[in-house]
Amino acid sequence: MPIEKYPILCELQVSNDTPVTRSLYHDANACVEFIQIISNHIDNTLLQKVKSSPALGIMIDESTDIGLEKHLIVYVTYLHDGDMHTSFLTLIKLSAADFGVVHNLLVGVLKARGINLERVYGFSSDGAAVMTGKQNGVSVRLKSDNPFMLDMHCAAHRLALSSLDAAKSHFGKEIGGKSPPVCEEGALQEFSLFKNYMFDLKVSSFEGLADKILSQEEMWAKFPNMTGLLAICRVLPVSTVDCELTSAKYSQLSVIPTGSEHDKHFHVIVKTANAENESKAAGGDMMIVLSQQIKGDGKLASHMHDHDNGTYSVRIRIPWAGTTVIRVKNAAKIENTCLRLRTMDTYGTSVFSMKNVWGIGGKFLYKNETDFTVCLPSEMMVNHTRVCNYTSINDGLPWFCAHPRPKELSCEHIQSFNAGSFDGVVKANNPLKVYVPSVEHINAVANIEAPANTHDLYIEKPLCKQMQKGLTWKNITNNINGFWMNNTWSLFNCKSYIEHQNNTYRSCLKGKYMYFFGDSTARQYAEFFVNVVLETRPSVNLRRFGENNTYHWRKTFSSFDINVTYLKHAMPFTNPVVPFRGITSVYSELQILSKSSITGDKLIFVFAFHAHFQSFPISVFRDRTRRLVSSIKEFLTLKPKALFFVKGPNYCFDDTHWFDNTLTLVYIEILQQEFESLHDRVVYLDTWSLNVIHETRNIHPGPVTLQNQIRHFMAYVC
Repeated sequence: MPIEKYPILCELQVSNDTPVTRSLYHDANACVEFIQIISNHIDNTLLQKVKSSPALGIMIDESTDIGLEKHLIVYVTYLHDGDMHTSFLTLIKLSAADFGVVHNLLVGVLKARGINLERVYGFSSDGAAVMTGKQNGVSVRLKSDNPFMLDMHCAAHRLALSSLDAAKSHFGKEIGGKSPPVCEEGALQEFSLFKNYMFDLKVSSFEGLADKILSQEEMWAKFPNMTGLLAICRVLPVSTVDCELTSAKYSQLSVIPTGSEHDKHFHVIVKTANAENESKAAGGDMMIVLSQQIKGDGKLASHMHDHDNGTYSVRIRIPWAGTTVIRVKNAAKIENTCLRLRTMDTYGTSVFSMKNVWGIGGKFLYKNETDFTVCLPSEMMVNHTRVCNYTSINDGLPWFCAHPRPKELSCEHIQSFNAGSFDGVVKANNPLKVYVPSVEHINAVANIEAPANTHDLYIEKPLCKQMQKGLTWKNITNNINGFWMNNTWSLFNCKSYIEHQNNTYRSCLKGKYMYFFGDSTARQYAEFFVNVVLETRPSVNLRRFGENNTYHWRKTFSSFDINVTYLKHAMPFTNPVVPFRGITSVYSELQILSKSSITGDKLIFVFAFHAHFQSFPISVFRDRTRRLVSSIKEFLTLKPKALFFVKGPNYCFDDTHWFDNTLTLVYIEILQQEFESLHDRVVYLDTWSLNVIHETRNIHPGPVTLQNQIRHFMAYVC
């Protein structure tokens, strides 16, 4: 409202018999004075908060008003009471828009307000040459005051520029007949696919599409990783165009020592860039720092904090002395993760985002007719109007296959559930595929000198067996709970003196009945105890199925007064050929064992659910986990002394499968949340941490990693 209207408003109040001040304050000059006083108060209050913040960020943008005068608007980001705030700081009139004038005026204003430039760690602008020029840009000059400052290209400006470039390329192609650059061409193609996808789902906006895709997971909001992932996937276009992904070549790594000589930390910072060497303005990738001792076998890993602006950081402490190499691995690209989630929603499984599409299907056979169709834990079958419901033979757990196509075949002609290629099985219009390699190291590395006696990693810790079970569930997401040194895995939260020797394990397990339930990572544990501890000869592969073509090989191996049994979970279970007869679930098996004559103090259970579920919507895994929690609760009411373990998912980077490390952390969060009522009764086995440190490629860890996983497990038993 114009200031000139202030006197008229005062007259209106007087005519309405409203008590007002003397006429001395009824003119426009008084109004200007009031505004100035209020402004000074707001400015002083803001500056008090800004000056007390340990780190600051500055955002600026230049504009021209109606009178053709140039101005620079300045915002400041600061920390106050533990929260981050962004506030308007000032508007600066520019005599010219060159880098020298902008820099000098900006620095002058900041210094006049008592703002320490050494605490300005972030600078954001529209990306113009004046702001970000590599020789004399404003950001380069600001770095002379703080070399650790990160400059960012505003995401909103980048979106506007990319939209404009895409439009130009599109019209240029139509009019001039020239092909646009690869990245622009890919962006246009995928934007078109994205629009078609929205049309198919009957939504009219990106927000509507996100709701259509993700609202089915009503529990996601409970999980921090899922919440952040959901937020990113709501706005991230469906794309794995090479130029948009984080570039291992151009992303930057810096390591800054902090603290005293006797208490030294290292602040590791990664600033990501895309394939065109442009700074990324958004996060979402999973960055992991890997520290390795040069003269020794020491290894340490740490998850990096995602600042949601293309930068990642973490403060680490090295548990050894000497030269150490620092590397960073991008363990999951956000574009791949979002593409997998959206493919799950479209097809009921993420396998259609893989370059070689394969998964679990049903094999049908009758006389000379045969067929192979997709199987899912839901009735949603793309391009199939009829489905076969096999829930009843899957122990009451949802399991469906697309109806065979030859008219001579029916649902009754199912022969087995096989792993096989889906090429030609489903006419899937899904040209977007995950980018491979899905996991890769940032090219930049750094060497540091770690001083001796600078850490508290060897503080007194309880024995793992004596530690409260609830503590094994603490900080299991985005946290590496241990380090590798002297060929040994050492945990941060507990210690163990148990030796990885057969005689030690035999003595500890005498009279025990061990049951391993679940996927092939649980089978690895069972095979170790059967073949190594029990010395079964010839050694056996527990992958086999039962006699008469049944699902379970119901064999208990006994020796040294130790009994070991492995049983699979119900479908989905990936195997070249899976019999459909005799399928039972873990829940049914637990119910039977709860009524057995074996006393609870002799029972040890290990459960591993993950590998066969990750290609399906997350709700499937959550449902199975809830059922498991309910079954364990019922079991413990009858046999309260039974010992239960939940083995967490493994880290891996096998591009021939559907595994995604970001989604794996979501599964870990689901386990943590759903087992909350049993944290004091069930032990969580963190296998993620050890696999990250050894950079396990396959879902099945190698001998050294597996042996230390077993030792970790037995530390809670013996």
